[in-house]
Amino acid sequence: MSHRSTSYDLYKSPRRSRAYSSAFDDTPSILRSSYRGGQSPGRRVEIKEPRSFYRDHEASMTAPDLYGKYYDDSSSKLKLDILELENKLKQRDIRVAELERQLGDYQDIENHQAKTVRQLQERIETLQRDYTANATAASRGEITISSLQNDNRLLQDRLQEVETRLRRQMEERDEISSTATEYERNYEDLKRIINATIITDGYGIESSRSHDSVRRKVLWDYHGIP
Repeated sequence: MSHRSTSYDLYKSPRRSRAYSSAFDDTPSILRSSYRGGQSPGRRVEIKEPRSFYRDHEASMTAPDLYGKYYDDSSSKLKLDILELENKLKQRDIRVAELERQLGDYQDIENHQAKTVRQLQERIETLQRDYTANATAASRGEITISSLQNDNRLLQDRLQEVETRLRRQMEERDEISSTATEYERNYEDLKRIINATIITDGYGIESSRSHDSVRRKVLWDYHGIP
């Protein structure tokens, strides 16, 4: 590839040359190598560059122009890098906000679950207390049931005794009623006999013969004595 010779006048003042060198530390390596190779700042340096490097420039470029171009290119690259970093920061902020929102949702879910767990624990404690109370009541109930069963047996025995006595009393009442009925029947028969055997005189006064007849009739009918 063909080359052309380009002459650069480095600044004659070593202080200004060092200032430019420190200000533009990222200068092309071809310039740094020429300066650091022992060349005097006041001498003219021959630097060969590819023709394509200066394809947009017809005239030769001085060192400050080259520094400016390199600075502009670096600034553009830095601006692009800054824009890319800003976009990444925005994406990171969006992601952080999304994660914070998810964290808030998780915290709400965790709080709800903790509340549900507390309610379930309180419910379990209530059920345990109820179970203990019911077990105690059941134990007391068994004792009460046993006592009631004993009382029931005693009452049944007394009831049977009362029924027996009542049945006996009813039988005695039936006997008394039958006896009373028989007595009433005998009384009616006796009245009829008396009325049939009484003899009165013409004035309605009972005679002594009627009394004897009644006495004999009663003795015969009820006692079998003639």
